[in-house]
Formats: sequence, structure tokens, C-alpha cells
Amino acid sequence: MPDEQKDESQLEAEMLRLMAQQEGETPPTPSNDVEAAMLQMLQGTEQAGDAGATAGDSQKDLDSMLGAGIAGTAAPALSAPPPAFGPALDIPTENVNRLLNVRLTVSIELGRVQIPIRDIIGWTEGSLVELDKIAGEPVDVLVNGKLFARGEVVVIAENFGVRITQMLNPADLMN
Repeated sequence: MPDEQKDESQLEAEMLRLMAQQEGETPPTPSNDVEAAMLQMLQGTEQAGDAGATAGDSQKDLDSMLGAGIAGTAAPALSAPPPAFGPALDIPTENVNRLLNVRLTVSIELGRVQIPIRDIIGWTEGSLVELDKIAGEPVDVLVNGKLFARGEVVVIAENFGVRITQMLNPADLMN
């Protein structure tokens, strides 16, 4: 079991290193990465957990590492945040290939309105329904009923289409 934990932590460290390289950052080293030191300390605590390590010892070690990391070097200059949609991560192609043929329902929502039943009963051919969006305002692009993007309505030959103007932040999509 300790070998599995070691393999998982090595895999996690490698993934963090690759992600840092993709974003143009220098890979973490023990001298400039407090998180790596904390991870190493936690791994040591897990292995020594049966040997009688106490929570107080771990807290002291953590405090000393944080103090050393803060006092040892000047704060690095902050860089611009990474773009919302950066380069794709290396995902095994066999996993992606399994999903490529999954069909999703895409719909475009021009607007919404709530109308009392008595008004709907009175509809006839030629009745107008006023929506809550102004002409030229972006329309919502829904994937499987969830808001995914926004766009503008265009005419392509004789058909309507939507030009995507804004991809929504993935964190917002989870809500």
C-alpha cells in the first residue's frame, strides 16, 4: 500500500510539473516551492504515522516550512492570470475517442417570457409573442439544456445560424 501512495504522489507531482511547463512557469524545485515541501512533509507524516508522529509535531514542521518559505526569499512578481481556455491537457486518446460519438442536444434560446394561460388560449396564427431580449442582443447556446456559450444570430444561405461570441467560464458552467 505505501508503494501505491508513493506512485500516486509521484504522478501528482509530475502532473503539476507538466502543467507548470505548459503555462510557461518554471517547474517547482525544493528551494522555491513551499507546496512541494509541504507535500513531502505530509508524505513523511503518512509513512511515520504508525511510528508515533503527533499532530503537534506536524504543525511545528508545517509552521517552520512556511516561515522558511516566507522569510527565505522575496515574494515573486505576480504574473497575469492564465487564459480561461488555455492549451488542452494531454488526455489519453483512448479516453477521448470513447466520447467523440456521444450525441449532445444543442439548442439556441432567443429569449424567454412568462405569459398567463388566458393569453396563450387567445393565440391565433399571426399572434406575436414579445421576448425579453432586445434585437441584436446575444442569444444563449445551450448544450443538453445547460448554458454553454453566447452568440449572435446570422443567416447562412437560407438558414439561420449562430456565431459564437463568448464561451462561458468552465467554473460558471458547473453551477
